[in-house]
Amino acid sequence: MVDHFSFGFDIDARTVTLLGREYSLATFLRTTIFLCGYLLLRPYLLKLSGKFQASDHARDVGNDDDEESPAATGKVACGAEEDSDGEDQGWGAKARRRARAERQRIMEEEREADEHEDKELEALLED
Repeated sequence: MVDHFSFGFDIDARTVTLLGREYSLATFLRTTIFLCGYLLLRPYLLKLSGKFQASDHARDVGNDDDEESPAATGKVACGAEEDSDGEDQGWGAKARRRARAERQRIMEEEREADEHEDKELEALLED
């Protein structure tokens, strides 16, 4: 059985065993460089993508010949239409409808149970 929590260093093979896997110096350096590069570049990439998104949404709808973005076309995303009840058809609409129907069913059962209990009490009071 492999011990996944062991740590070891093999001088002859120049590898480090970490969490049950052997890493060479090249693999370790490559992973470290990728990780550090990602951590250093991520904030700048987020700012850059935010600027592109802001400029895309700042354009007037329908005035451009470029109809590749939803902001330029004015089209609504798929599933965002309104239901006949005035509800949106976005993410989770069916789940909300099911939950609402379940709440209404439970309230109806409670109301019927209360009415049945009232009838029983009235029958006892008449006797």
